[in-house]
Amino acid sequence: WNVLISGFVKNSRFEDAVGVYRRMRWEAANMLPDEATVVSTLSACTALKNLDLGHEIYEYVSTRLGFTMIIGNALLDMFAKCGCLDMSRGIFDDMQVKNVICWTSMVSAYVNAGNLDEARALFERSPVRDLVLWTTMINGYIQFNKVDEAMTLFRNMQMERVKPDKYTLVALLTGCAQLGALEQGEWIHSYLEENLITIDAVVGTALIEMYAKCGL
Repeated sequence: WNVLISGFVKNSRFEDAVGVYRRMRWEAANMLPDEATVVSTLSACTALKNLDLGHEIYEYVSTRLGFTMIIGNALLDMFAKCGCLDMSRGIFDDMQVKNVICWTSMVSAYVNAGNLDEARALFERSPVRDLVLWTTMINGYIQFNKVDEAMTLFRNMQMERVKPDKYTLVALLTGCAQLGALEQGEWIHSYLEENLITIDAVVGTALIEMYAKCGL
């Protein structure tokens, strides 16, 4: 059953994955879904925005299976992406052990809801901040045209010796382009050169767009 469900999910056949889960619950009543079943099916729920099944699985986990960090992350992510921020936060707060994936999912949920203050508060509380979490918060500021805050956060990131990847830098260049922030854009360009970061097609396009929108 698990192989079927995960196979359908990997091939983006989410309705089929849900169908197999339903069949499993109906035809194999003595076979209880395990962690792998739940996580794969929640991926399908997320893609389909199927909150009814998501709530059903949440109840099953709460009353029968029990929470693990992996299941907690999957439920948190599913509810967040389906717009149920309160449910996500409740699961997050109840998790005894949280990894950086969990913190990133919750920060991303607040960013997508436009609540940058709460996103930043959680970001600051996270005991471990990897590149993905830094980029998520920076992207949030860019998304809402707060380029100065994004640049400040980027500088903090450098102080903590977290090396950016091209996605972090492209996000910053995109923000500079949107606001015509030439000075910040030039600073990022010089950062690229000073740190010998390869300017591939993606970064090159972002640089060209930034300079063009700044009138150069």
